[in-house]
Amino acid sequence: MPGHGARSAQSWSLDAATEIIASAVDALDHGPALVVGHSLGGYASLEFARRHPELLRGLVLAGGVRARRR
Repeated sequence: MPGHGARSAQSWSLDAATEIIASAVDALDHGPALVVGHSLGGYASLEFARRHPELLRGLVLAGGVRARRR
């Protein structure tokens, strides 16, 4: 993910994270993928599912962050 690990120099954005997931799934070249997202990755995975349903076989969200209303 942008802002983490090998991509730590990249700024994090939902658009960038979503497209990185799409590129990774597409690079596998095995059809739709089961995508698992944890914490902030779950947020990005959910947006990936919304934008690229044709690349998605299933979605698992774990340890998601819930926004609090003030």
